[in-house]
Amino acid sequence: LGEKWAEENLTYDFELGGVNLKIIDLQASFNVNTLSEGNPRRSSSRAFFSNLTGALFLDPGSVELFEDWIDEDSELRPNGQEDFEYLSLETPYRAGNSLLSDVSEAALFLDAESFRVLKPYLVSLPSPSSLLNVNTIGAPIIQMLNNELTLEAAKSIALFRDSEEGFDTVEEFLQTPELAGLRIPRELLGIQSNFFEIRIIARYREQFSYLRSILYRDSSDGGSLILRRDFSKMVNSFSQSFPDGGD
Repeated sequence: LGEKWAEENLTYDFELGGVNLKIIDLQASFNVNTLSEGNPRRSSSRAFFSNLTGALFLDPGSVELFEDWIDEDSELRPNGQEDFEYLSLETPYRAGNSLLSDVSEAALFLDAESFRVLKPYLVSLPSPSSLLNVNTIGAPIIQMLNNELTLEAAKSIALFRDSEEGFDTVEEFLQTPELAGLRIPRELLGIQSNFFEIRIIARYREQFSYLRSILYRDSSDGGSLILRRDFSKMVNSFSQSFPDGGD
């Protein structure tokens, strides 16, 4: 996180305007598509999600709502829902039966409060086996790696990591004193990221343009592939970095 790309505000000024952008590592959040049956580490992802919902005082059974939405069959899990339940709603629709293309899909099967609370910790990536990057995950995600880990201990790990310019291996992360004796899902963790979100505001005179891009970066050759783009106006707290405070 000490590298240039991760700076909170990246601003490039030119005559009569400027470009402001923010790059977000998407592998610092929990990928809900790892709950797919196509993920060989699915059981560990379920355990992590259970810690997540428990820490947020939500129903851990909601994991089955995600699983029923993602799987391709119509077999109902105990706490899940399938086509029959969704088609009986006042505005009927069917289950997705595929990986979530966007976290906003979860608003179709979660209650409004659960979705609001969970959303900041979730991401939907096209790879059902993506890993959490120990060099970018925040203290709340670190805490949820084990239900015995306190938020204070997780913050201490994050501070140590950032002061040491990150971990070279997952083992270095697991050897921090705060994690001693705790069962941590090693198989969910990595030290690199391939998926990023870039939020951009461009200004020329009094005109603004907005762009949100999701991209995949190949760590072997540095090549990038744009997965999705959104040109709608976004709420961006970092827009105030423009000299005139334009919004």
